Amino acid sequence: MGSLVARVDDADVWWVAAAGRQMLATGAVPRTNGWSFVEPDHPWVMHEWLFGPPYAWGLGSLGPRSFALTGALVLAATVGRARHFAVGCVAALVAVVLFAHPTARPTWVALVFPAAMALLAFRETLGRVAAGACVVLELVWANAHGSFPLGVVLLGAGAWAGAIDRRRRIAVSLAAAAVTLVNPYGLRLHALVLDYLLASPGHGIGDLTPLAEYAPLWDVRYFAVHSVAAIALLAALVLSAVWALRDAAHRARAALVLALVPLAVVHARFAPTLAIVAAIVLLPALDDAVARTRLAAYAGGRWRPGRGTLGIYTGVLAGIAAAGFVTVASRPADSWIDPALGGASFLRLASQLPDGAQVVTPFRSAGLVLWLAAPRGVRVFYDSRNDPYSAEMRRVGLTLLERSPGAIVDELERRGTTYALVPSPRGGDPALRRGYDGALGVAPGWSTQARDGEWCLYARRPAP
Repeated sequence: MGSLVARVDDADVWWVAAAGRQMLATGAVPRTNGWSFVEPDHPWVMHEWLFGPPYAWGLGSLGPRSFALTGALVLAATVGRARHFAVGCVAALVAVVLFAHPTARPTWVALVFPAAMALLAFRETLGRVAAGACVVLELVWANAHGSFPLGVVLLGAGAWAGAIDRRRRIAVSLAAAAVTLVNPYGLRLHALVLDYLLASPGHGIGDLTPLAEYAPLWDVRYFAVHSVAAIALLAALVLSAVWALRDAAHRARAALVLALVPLAVVHARFAPTLAIVAAIVLLPALDDAVARTRLAAYAGGRWRPGRGTLGIYTGVLAGIAAAGFVTVASRPADSWIDPALGGASFLRLASQLPDGAQVVTPFRSAGLVLWLAAPRGVRVFYDSRNDPYSAEMRRVGLTLLERSPGAIVDELERRGTTYALVPSPRGGDPALRRGYDGALGVAPGWSTQARDGEWCLYARRPAP
């Protein structure tokens, strides 16, 4: 059962939950950085704010778990709708198996929105219930993740493709665009999304390129996350869209996919979204392509599970869910933390941070510090929220360890850092160990306060 309750190694889950805890306590969304002692008053538009409260409840009550809803929707939209069973399976394979991530990070959980909207927008007919569902989905999407403009784009493409009820589809597209204004930040949310969309290296959010997911698709670091085979299969979907342009019945679908390609190429983090949308939207074109070949005889017909089959599946899933619930309910808190973020040693040292400490910790672990110690007034130097920092501070936070040991110490002291919770000289990531311990381990103004496993807590000595 241990494999069903994998540890969380994501950097963002923790600060999202910390923000949700704060929202539940204050009844207001965050509007300033707040958790950084370097830039506490810098504006923050938390475009994932709707995830905050459920994350806080989940972490506090059950512990972190990944979300499976996206995979279920993609399977329903591919295997469940394809005229040929094999075509649906291949589409689902590309969309889910090769690009899905078993993490509760909002970026990946939010893939449920394009999957659901693609399923709705390209229905043969858009009835009143489906039309209302599109508008409600877009409203939730706009408050849950910054990728929400894609929903309006999908509805617009569906209006182009649906000649039967085009007027209704156009009206739904306009209504969906209007409800995106119903959010706590107003047009500031749209401005943030535009900044992400138009960002270039060194400008705006473009200075996040030191992170692999914000780099272009051709960046070699990206292939450490997604294999060459996955990229090749995504390229095959794109070529299918080029081929589908020849057919007027599929031209709108193909044009939509091709219009999204440049965004995925420039921002690699968009590649999974492109894969999911392409797999669902291009399904009729792929079905028609197979139907014209001899492969149709081997591709099978539409998958129509009987009630008995569905009952078996439901029972198996319910049993797995119940067993998983019992297992996670009995696990200690420190068993949820992946060693890459710190593990149990990190939790014990974080508890030793005094109230109001101003701490520097590795980029991936800062969100965990906020979840553990922010209620006690502990603040961080820099963390993976990224958005609530100025461009200058983003460059400092993401490239700090590229400096010389003396320059690292000078930067930390100039900003008012009082503690460092970092890998010890004999543990952790080698690059982090060399950077932090190579600087703080020999700095005259710093001393080792505690060691635990592969982690070390340094404290800054008071000035004489």
